[in-house]
Amino acid sequence: MSVDLCHEDGEYRIGQVLSARWRIHPAAKGSFSGLEASVLWFTEGKGDVDLQVHAFQHWNEAELRRLDRSQWHGFRCELPSSPLSYQGTLLRICWCVRVRLFCDESREIVVEKPFRLAGHVPGGIREITADHERRSGIVSSSEAFSFATMIESGT
Repeated sequence: MSVDLCHEDGEYRIGQVLSARWRIHPAAKGSFSGLEASVLWFTEGKGDVDLQVHAFQHWNEAELRRLDRSQWHGFRCELPSSPLSYQGTLLRICWCVRVRLFCDESREIVVEKPFRLAGHVPGGIREITADHERRSGIVSSSEAFSFATMIESGT
């Protein structure tokens, strides 16, 4: 299975439309009971892992049978304003497109394509850092993210 994003560099801004496409390789054998495509974020680092799905689409077995395996199939969504990608010392917020193909015998194939969600600033796209957030007064909806930001920025 292959998955591609509309931006080869994996850089996206808040409010931008992300288009992704997937294809089951024509040589893949067997029947498939479903396919899920989602846009999600998750945390890595110290503490519990948080995960939230932003957009989700499902194709059932009958829908997959009708699709031409030699062709790409896609989905799209508008990206939210938060949480932004973050690469801190104690915490990282990561975004990805995840496609799960459900196969015979309770097996599944999972492909993830990471991307970065950044705020728009004059001069281009860049990640929001803990220091920038503190100076700008940006408050995250995630308590873990807010706590890590305070620790890493020394406030």
